[in-house]
Amino acid sequence: MNMIVRRVFATAALTIAVAFMVCGAAAADSMGQSENAVDRPGGDYHSYNSGGLSQCSTSCGTIARCKAYTYVPSTGICWLKETVPPRIANGCCTSGVKVMGAMEMGTDRPGADIRPGFDVATVSSCERSCRLDATCKAYTFVKPGIQAASARCWLKHTTPARVANSCCVSGVRIANPPARRDSLPATRID
Repeated sequence: MNMIVRRVFATAALTIAVAFMVCGAAAADSMGQSENAVDRPGGDYHSYNSGGLSQCSTSCGTIARCKAYTYVPSTGICWLKETVPPRIANGCCTSGVKVMGAMEMGTDRPGADIRPGFDVATVSSCERSCRLDATCKAYTFVKPGIQAASARCWLKHTTPARVANSCCVSGVRIANPPARRDSLPATRID
């Protein structure tokens, strides 16, 4: 009986640890805030029956080709887009646009600091700080033990040149994502 109880507890602990890691990764994605009651028709390159809005947003945030998404709750379909079509007011959907480019592993972007570097726990929290600061155009995450005992995050007011350096991970805000240029209904809300 003790062996069964230990296995149940071990399985539960592993399940909780995996859920914590997955939720932490999803919370720090490169997407902007979801746009409720907004459709972004066109620019689709893939659609699938997702597990919900969060999965749709995370899918776009982790796929380099994806620039935007539209999720349709009534069908569960997630539409991944390789362009950023204009927003259309429509209660059918929730959409989102990627605001951060891919993480640049082994890359420093020295200079153009908004303020002195600050302590962070993970590269994802540094990226999130940049995403949430409207003045931030890029960031550099410096690994623990390089500048201080803890990791440091440097937010940038411009996009400094890339410098190869294993000390760091950097990223850039997508300044002007491409927009679709065709005729659309007058209900555009851009």
